[in-house]
Amino acid sequence: MDASEAVEYVRKDVHDTAVAELEQAKAHIAALQDDIGIHRAAEEMQIALREKAEERVQAHVEQLNYAIVDAKRCAAALAFPSNYNAADYQSFAKDVMSNIEALSKQEPMNSLARRDAIKQAEALDDAAEGFESQNRHFIAAQSLRKSAAYLRQQAEAKQ
Repeated sequence: MDASEAVEYVRKDVHDTAVAELEQAKAHIAALQDDIGIHRAAEEMQIALREKAEERVQAHVEQLNYAIVDAKRCAAALAFPSNYNAADYQSFAKDVMSNIEALSKQEPMNSLARRDAIKQAEALDDAAEGFESQNRHFIAAQSLRKSAAYLRQQAEAKQ
């Protein structure tokens, strides 16, 4: 092999190595972009979960406010019997007491923990579905589905 053939051989070898490294870098960049997309989707899901949690808490507070208003009406009927026909308020008062009793039996921490576990399980299922729809990361999708099932079991235990 003469010098020009040796130079050409080395040049081709260096070129082939550079092309292979470039292809590996492109594949790595594509995988990182996929990961960024997955993280963005997960972040959006977390934001949606927080918004739903806030809505549920607001709904619970609204229920409590209605119960307080109803209880005030019953108290007014008792405090000022000449202004109200107490007989008209008996069934209403029973309903109010029943509602207040039901609200008082709710364990906010358990119901919040249960709701959170269910929402996390839903988010994991959504993420697994995303993996599966891209025909990628089947092992990760299976792991997410197992975690979702476990969270659902925990939520059922908190009932």
